[in-house]
Amino acid sequence: QAASPPQLIQSLSGHRLRVACVKFAGRAVRTLDDGEGAPLMLASADTSGHVILWDVLRGTALTHLAHPAGTAGKPSAALCLHWLSSQPGHLLCAHASGAVLLWRLSHAGSGATTLWRSDMPEPPTLLAVDP
Repeated sequence: QAASPPQLIQSLSGHRLRVACVKFAGRAVRTLDDGEGAPLMLASADTSGHVILWDVLRGTALTHLAHPAGTAGKPSAALCLHWLSSQPGHLLCAHASGAVLLWRLSHAGSGATTLWRSDMPEPPTLLAVDP
């Protein structure tokens, strides 16, 4: 018997340009001010550098992160994302301009603050953190 074709279960709409990277948090992301209802999160970033944090179970956007300006003030594409397993609620994002930003999510992903930014001479292609 032939296998049935895969079916689309959910689609997340919100990016205006091509999505360049996606990173699943892997577990409910609890921040310091969260209670029990922390959502399962997914981060997606597009070629303009726009990052959206999603509530996976509801299929809704929680917040949009401002992208850093690249050369001549133009947006810089996002290259990779990395959730910090040792610091729940923290997301690293590397951009084609060489900018690497560390975001701290506020309550249940409803907003975020840039904690740290470093501008590398070359764009990073991989983010990895040694616990």
